[in-house]
Amino acid sequence: MDFKIVAGLPLFEGLPHQELTALLAHVQPRNFGKGEMLFLRGDPAACFYVILEGWVKIFRETERGDEAVLGVFTSGESLAEAAAFMNQGYPASGQMVDDARILPILVEPFRRHIEQSPMIAMNMLAAMSKRMHHLVVEVEQLKTASATQRLIDFLLRRCTVNEGSAVVRLPYDKTLLSR
Repeated sequence: MDFKIVAGLPLFEGLPHQELTALLAHVQPRNFGKGEMLFLRGDPAACFYVILEGWVKIFRETERGDEAVLGVFTSGESLAEAAAFMNQGYPASGQMVDDARILPILVEPFRRHIEQSPMIAMNMLAAMSKRMHHLVVEVEQLKTASATQRLIDFLLRRCTVNEGSAVVRLPYDKTLLSR
């Protein structure tokens, strides 16, 4: 199951099974409880992460002490790749929204694999380009859509029926939606 999740990420898409197996040979999933921190802003970015189960929010604290949520990620998504490869600290903090299973991938062994397989580097470029495109769309939505319109869009994306009434289960606490 975990292998399927990792293999389905844009970062690893198209890699031969043997190569992906070798890449993941020394990584083990970790369990985190709700509210537990994955990393703090400014920490050395020695890993990037694949979410196997659960939800993780990425946030920054404002000068006033408020929390600005930059994104919420779930199973089948990766995070912190850019930070890990920039040789800097994490630009934001990551915290569990609920219980989660996370696969931390150490950067240094991963870099060695990139040197041996340019396909991984090409996949990373494609994955980061997709994420950048998603962020551009998100910024456009924030700039042009009202809060009500953004909430409706969020709910519609989680709706399982095309017509009639439906019950939409929120994947995490509703207070997180308002941020």
